[in-house]
Amino acid sequence: MSTAASEFSTSAKNLFFNCAQLSPGTQILIVGENNQAPFFAPEVCELLAKQARALGVRAEYCLVDATSPAIPS
Repeated sequence: MSTAASEFSTSAKNLFFNCAQLSPGTQILIVGENNQAPFFAPEVCELLAKQARALGVRAEYCLVDATSPAIPS
């Protein structure tokens, strides 16, 4: 595993377990923006979801247009 991947893994674990206080088996939805100037790269949502799944969290992600009035169901 590269240094960057290792740091991402450590950061994601901290985010999920220490900040969000999730536990394995918890279900989450990660929402990102799909537009010309997103707050962060949309690929981060997929990477976080993959990392969450590797840690036993039931994770899904979706990308929405920033001008959407609501998150699609």
